[in-house]
Amino acid sequence: MNTEKKKRLLSKVAYARGSLSHLRTNASPRRDPIDGDILQVLDPFAEDEGRILCSKAFRRLAQKTQVTSFPTNTYIRNRLVHTAEVKRTAEMITDILGLNTRLAGAIAWNHDIGHVPFGHQGEFFMKDRFGKTFTHEVMGVVVAQHIERKGKGTNLTFATLDGGMRHSGDMATKSMTAEAWAVRYADKIAFLFADYNDFERMGWPFRPELKRLVDSFGADQRERVFTAVAELVAESKEKGRVSFSESPAARDFDRIRTLMYEIYPRLTQQDPRRILVPVCDFLDRLAIAPTDLMFALMTDRDMVYLSEVPMLNIDHLKQTSVYELLPIITKKKVDIYAPDLDWGNVATRA
Repeated sequence: MNTEKKKRLLSKVAYARGSLSHLRTNASPRRDPIDGDILQVLDPFAEDEGRILCSKAFRRLAQKTQVTSFPTNTYIRNRLVHTAEVKRTAEMITDILGLNTRLAGAIAWNHDIGHVPFGHQGEFFMKDRFGKTFTHEVMGVVVAQHIERKGKGTNLTFATLDGGMRHSGDMATKSMTAEAWAVRYADKIAFLFADYNDFERMGWPFRPELKRLVDSFGADQRERVFTAVAELVAESKEKGRVSFSESPAARDFDRIRTLMYEIYPRLTQQDPRRILVPVCDFLDRLAIAPTDLMFALMTDRDMVYLSEVPMLNIDHLKQTSVYELLPIITKKKVDIYAPDLDWGNVATRA
């Protein structure tokens, strides 16, 4: 990045610093008490981060697809690496704007724990197979509240759960916290530039327009993310809310997104159905828990392992991540299509 451009971006960051601090978000009440009458000694969102990082769902992210499944190159990202990049980007945005960085971090750590095996292709498969509108955004809330801690749930704050559910798709609402908006934009910034980086590593030939637009944000991953963040916080300062939609940089970013979405189906020509259909047939025959729920709680590795066993039986299920969860999901009715957030309210503003 040349010196003049760096100075210009740094001036935008300095100009925006602390500008939205009036939107700092406090914790909303927890759903139910935890650990009896022990006093809460940590920031509630710091507690949320700790609970997410200790969860089984978080550990499963390392064996889930980000864009391409089972890449041959070690440096191509998985879902866990993507999550860490979203967290860092969201923290940059919220720190500059004077928002609650702890809340943004908790939302970011939590935002993708509802993903099923093989990423979005696995999600499309679920919709076709089970005939219901499944989204990983809702599943993340379900896992946190009804699967983790042997079914007792992680007891996250409403602000963290609601923010995670609204990070993508058509889940955005006017009631979202500023921190939730920051994570929503951070997710897009993180995955678009990271995916471009991974596609380049895989040898994909980019259209000149896409390469020119991406390079206009910087020469490498860090520069591109920083440029997008600097432009976002400058626009947010002007609008008085987290925004990245109307500036020239935002329009260029949106064009990058359009061009990248033309590439995804061509580059990731991996059809997981040949693996998923027989495995789901096996789970149907077992009939020990709802097939859609067992499917949603597995990893890419689980699915490939089961698909390669010539004569499946219940003993093989012991080698998968869902086996440890069977005592929960065989006894407790869990609706993976409903977020169950009626207990909460919109986080208060200080």
